[in-house]
Order: sequence, then C-alpha cells, then structure tokens
Amino acid sequence: MKPEIEQTLKDLSIATQQMFEWRPLRNRYPLLFEGAKKQVRELQHRLELLRIIDHSYGAA
Repeated sequence: MKPEIEQTLKDLSIATQQMFEWRPLRNRYPLLFEGAKKQVRELQHRLELLRIIDHSYGAA
C-alpha cells in the first residue's frame, strides 16, 4: 500500500473515533459533532481518490 493511503487510513480511523466520541454530545455541541462528521467524509473521499489513482497507475 502507498504511504499516502496508509496515512489517510490512520487519519480516517482517528477521525471516526473522535466523531463517535462526540456523538453523545451532539445536541449540546452540534458544531463540534458536525465538524468531526465533515472531516470523516472528507477523509473517506480522499481515500477513495487515492485508491482510484493507485489502481489507475497500477494498471498502466
């Protein structure tokens, strides 16, 4: 696996854990929860793009 993909997976794991830690407090701190959720979505998208790029170059 490429270093960029490995790092993104680690970051995604940390961000997902943080999002679930904020989940019980989402009514009290909605912006923090939404920020954590947005970060997870952005990292998921980045991971998907990195995998597509990796697959494209691997096939060439």
